[in-house]
Amino acid sequence: MKKGLGIIFVVMIMLLSACSSSEGFKKDAFSEKDLCIVKVNKPSKKVCYGDSKDSIEKVIGDGVKKGLGIVEYDFGVSVGYRDEIAAAIWLNEESKGVFKTARGAVVGTTKEKVKELYGEKYGIDKATYYLDYFYDNTKKKYLDSVSVENLKVPDAKESTYMISFVFNDEGANRIFISDLKWAMILL
Repeated sequence: MKKGLGIIFVVMIMLLSACSSSEGFKKDAFSEKDLCIVKVNKPSKKVCYGDSKDSIEKVIGDGVKKGLGIVEYDFGVSVGYRDEIAAAIWLNEESKGVFKTARGAVVGTTKEKVKELYGEKYGIDKATYYLDYFYDNTKKKYLDSVSVENLKVPDAKESTYMISFVFNDEGANRIFISDLKWAMILL
């Protein structure tokens, strides 16, 4: 009887582990899904880096143009466009409860929870209020802080992606997904 309970326990642990990664994400691994935000109550409704402005507006409606190709939408979502294609996506405080990253980070998520969702190995955590992840899609590898610090604006590529979290004392108050070319223009 004890052996049977032990087997059931092991199977349950395996099932729970499978459920926790059912989104297909692995810590310290990058996926194209990482470049998306999803509606909290309808995860099939998503906005992703590389989506056209028309497809994004079918999900979140019309926005207000702000310059530099940035459009602000309702619910705390802003998108930076390059040739009508999303090159950057922001979640601001108003997005809480409406949108989250594909991995589940929302405005208000603590830095520790972000590290649980995205992993600690490649997170660049040099300042109290920032946590960044950079991924070179050409070389298929994360960039460390030295590699990022040595990048120059002309080297900024559309194939290097950035997921950045800005924190205050309550948790993340801004989440930013973009390619490095877009991020370097804003800096």
